[in-house]
Amino acid sequence: MDLMMIKQYALALQEKLELYSDNEDVVELTEELQPLLEQAIAGQLVDPVDIDDMPGLMMFDDGVFEDYEDLEDAYGDFQVAVTGAEDGLDDEEDDDNE
Repeated sequence: MDLMMIKQYALALQEKLELYSDNEDVVELTEELQPLLEQAIAGQLVDPVDIDDMPGLMMFDDGVFEDYEDLEDAYGDFQVAVTGAEDGLDDEEDDDNE
């Protein structure tokens, strides 16, 4: 896991959360994400987060933030970085090509 990249994505996501802090759903998302963001910014994430344990994922899956494309992008980047989801997809593609 690239802790510097994770920190950058966490800070970018935190910036977007602050930008839209007048929205109730964003406030709820911020509360759910706060412990994970704090760990990421402090460089304390050692193991990838299980995708099923990713805070706020259901809100994005339900389209709650579809009007906030920049927030969705920041969350997506952070989610991929902390879950290693992109690496998992690459592994599956490699398996399919063998």
